[in-house]
Parts: sequence; C-alpha cells; structure tokens
Amino acid sequence: MSQRHIEMGLGSDRFTLHVGRGLTKDLVSWLSNAGADTLVVVTDDNVLRHYGATTVRALQQHFRTVVLSMPPGEGSKTVPVLERLLEEAAAFGVSKQSHVVALGGGMVGNVAGMVAGLLMRGLPLVHVPTTLLAQIDASISRKQAVNGRHGKNLFGLWLAPRVIFSDLDYLDSLSPREVSSGLAEGIKLSLIADIGEFTRYSEWDLERVTRDRQVLESIVHRSIELTCSILSADPAEGTSGLSLEIGHTVGHAIEILKAGELTHGESISIGMLVEAEMSVSRGMLDASWVPRIRSTLRRYALPTKPPGGVSAERIIEALKFDNKRRDRETVFVPICNPGVIASNTRRHAPLSVGELRHAMLQCDRDGAAAPVYAARRAPAEPEDLRQ
Repeated sequence: MSQRHIEMGLGSDRFTLHVGRGLTKDLVSWLSNAGADTLVVVTDDNVLRHYGATTVRALQQHFRTVVLSMPPGEGSKTVPVLERLLEEAAAFGVSKQSHVVALGGGMVGNVAGMVAGLLMRGLPLVHVPTTLLAQIDASISRKQAVNGRHGKNLFGLWLAPRVIFSDLDYLDSLSPREVSSGLAEGIKLSLIADIGEFTRYSEWDLERVTRDRQVLESIVHRSIELTCSILSADPAEGTSGLSLEIGHTVGHAIEILKAGELTHGESISIGMLVEAEMSVSRGMLDASWVPRIRSTLRRYALPTKPPGGVSAERIIEALKFDNKRRDRETVFVPICNPGVIASNTRRHAPLSVGELRHAMLQCDRDGAAAPVYAARRAPAEPEDLRQ
C-alpha cells in the first residue's frame, strides 16, 4: 500500500499526517530535517517491550535520546507520573531544539503532549501512534491532558503536534480486544459523519477486520479523513467538533468508575448506546437507530450493557467533575441526525438521574456485557533502552 500524506490545519497550526507502512525511516528523516538535537521518547512498558529493539533503537542510532517509560493504562495518566517524566527529561538535558516523540496509544500521547507543552515552555510534539484508537482519534488533536483524583482530563493544555506518523505495521501486533476498542471510535465517527461507512461496519465484524488487512486499512484511512474534516472545520471543538464527544459523557464516567476493567473504547461503546437512548427519549433521534447501533457494536465484541455496580447516581456523581460541564450543569452531546455533522452539535443540560436511569435500564435489558479476554502474553524483555 502506498504512503499517504494528509495536510492538516487546526486553526493556525498546520502539520502533516503520514499514513502507510514501514515509516520509521521517514520518521528519522523528518526529525533530522527538523534539526532535532535530542529526543525525549515517551512510551509505556508494553510498547517498549514490543518496539524497543526496532523503533526506539533506530532513533537512538541517529539522535541523542532519553526514553521515558511508564506502566500501561490510565493509572499512569496522572500528575505524579507527569512530574517524574519531566524531571527525568530535565536531568538528561534538553534544549529548545529537542523534540518529544509520543510512541504508544492514546494515554501515552496525552502524557507526551503534556511533557512537550511544559518542557522549556513548549517543545515540538511528534506523534507515533501504535494503536488503532490513537491513529484514528487520539493523536489528531490539540487537546493534551492528565487525570486528577476527581475526574478525567482535568489538567491540560492545547498543543498541536508538528507531525504524525501512523505506521500501519504497528496494528499487526494488536490483540483482538485492542482492535475492538479502537473500532468503537471508528463506529462513532461513522455515526457522526458517514452513514455509508456505518453501513459497512454493520456488515463487517471483528473477525473480518482482524483477518483482512485491507479492510482494517480502509477503516483507518476513512476514520482519519472524517476526524480531520471535523476538526479542520472546528479546531476548538466548540460547535461541530463537539460531535466527537458523543458517547464520552457517560463513557468517561464508566471508565473512571470501572478503572482498569474496561478499555476506553469499551466504555465509550456503552456510553454511545446510553446516550442514544437519552436522545430518543428527548425526541431527537428515531428509536429505530438504537437497535442498529447496538447490533453494530456487538459485531465487534463491544459491550452495550452498563457494568455491574455502576448506577445512575454514581455516574452523575462522577460527572460533577466532567470537563464538558457548563454553568455547573452536566451536559452530553445527543445524537440528532446520524451522518449529518451539523445536527450533532447541540448540548443539552441538565442531565437528570431519572433520565439516565431509564436509559441505563433499557440498555441493561437488551445489552451485552463486556467479553472476558485472556491475558496477553508479553514479548521477551529487551535490553534496557532507557538511556
């Protein structure tokens, strides 16, 4: 498959998104042309085990490099971890010519974005997303943040990447669960802006996507196109860009409450269906869409049933610190007219316990719980590449 280059504009920020296979040489060439004197590679322990001997070693052969690694998962997206990484980078020695390279999934990209935004009052950020979710969604944004004790993404800043290298070779090593989690965001994008793509999702399934490289590559390309189109029109995500938050109000609360048990994509899957039910109850979405969304999510082993121990009251409590709150009220982005972005931009508040409870009961009655996955065997430990 030939490499594609997408020129992206987020307000006054412009960058190129490279999509293809075998992009490490292109990454090294870009960094050399940019005059990088030192690389601060931010990653997690799992990614380092997988790609330490390839991607990281290639960078170390050409640049003075410090590798900052952390445990995988949302538990590392915190102020204490961020502070540790900043201090390690400072101790290694950086300058205004240094570049921060985010090598990993969405969590790594967010933490790396914070490192880039805070070191030396701002260093260039280079995204090398290694998961489906990061390639089609998380890396294409100016929003960088870490979590606080009271909620997700409470402390953050705005910083656009200088370049993104979405190497499809990374996707070959993903587990079915990691692919499924990323597809939740892809399905969301199709529901927002491309009903033809949503129809294709309703015809494919997880086995087909994980087996057929061409299908997965087509999903990546179309999802990136949709994300870029939405954000180019609304870089601040205040109007049409709000549609990207569909499923994320309830989904983020579930992700917080079931910390470590559900992936981001699994939480958003449940959130999408709950918020679809609420959109129907408000007369904003035709009821026929709920079973269509549910059945499509199920085709990718995504949960559509609220997990045990998560009540409407607990979700409302968790949402007291949601970063989308307006006028001290909890808001969600309803699904109004699937496939038409302009119709998916209205915010409605407040979100009541009764309304949420009713929607959750509907999902609980007809939904499917998250599947149980076997633990993934980690590859052998490489030599220490941190210095």
